[in-house]
Formats: sequence, C-alpha cells, structure tokens
Amino acid sequence: MSEITKNAGQNFSGIKKLEYVFQDEIKSCSIDLNDLKASISLKEGASWKQIYFSPGSLDHELDKEVETTAGTRYDQRIGLREPKISNELSSLFFKMKGRPVVLRITDVNLNIYLMGTDIHFVKVKQVGKTTGPFNGYNLDLVCSLAHPLPFIQTYQSQSEEGGGGVPD
Repeated sequence: MSEITKNAGQNFSGIKKLEYVFQDEIKSCSIDLNDLKASISLKEGASWKQIYFSPGSLDHELDKEVETTAGTRYDQRIGLREPKISNELSSLFFKMKGRPVVLRITDVNLNIYLMGTDIHFVKVKQVGKTTGPFNGYNLDLVCSLAHPLPFIQTYQSQSEEGGGGVPD
C-alpha cells in the first residue's frame, strides 16, 4: 500500500484553463482505470481550442458521486461566464449545443484532466445571454461518467491554438 504524505507544493484550487474539441475530432482515446490516466490523440488538422472565461466567474463541481441502481456515477459540471455578446460566439455556442464536445481542464496546480471521452461527451446544457450589468453568455457544461475525471497522461495534436483562458 502506498503512503499518503503531505503535499510539499502549493495547493490552490480552481481552474486555470479550459479547452475543447468536438467529439468527432478525436482519433483515439483510452483511460486506464487502475490509475485514472488518459491518453488522447486528435485527428489530422484538429486542435484544442481555448474557452476564455471571465476571471472569478467560473464555478465547478467535479467528481460528484451519485449512487444509482446501476452503480456509482460521477457527475461533472462547469459553469462559466463568457463576456461580450457577438454573432460569432452565438453561432459557436449554438454549434456546441448540437455537437458533443470533450474538455481538457488545467487546474491552477497545472494538473490536466479529461472531461468526456469519444463515447461519453460533455453537453452544453445551458446557454443564456444577459445584457444587464453583465454583457455576455452563461454556459453550463455537464457530463456523467462511470469513473472520476482522469489525468491526461499523453495527448497529441497536429497544432495547438492559443488565446483565452485566465491570464498567468
């Protein structure tokens, strides 16, 4: 049995970066349930795309255990605010509602997780626009899995796309 020892580093909570690909852009995906490590590779020309969110606006509940008659289910939910209403963003969010997505999540401790797989995907459950004191979109990204979120062991992409996220 392995020992559980005190973490020597900093242990902040929160999500630093959120990226997505459409499910049909995944070439292969595997998860080793013995150590919760995932490997993912994308199809030629596909790349992870960042989802910018207003600093301080993201709330999340990850790996919430729910007991069912079929066994334990792990529910994932990320809520965020995307600033500035535009035609381009409205169109993209509409596409995301109609096409399954998979998320790559980097926390502030630089751990990288995979939310969703090529079979069990993330749904954009709610897209709302507000024009009051906040001009932008409210997104709710949800997924249910038969296991906790795995750490990404390896990933391969033909190119990486920048932009967005929470500033360093």
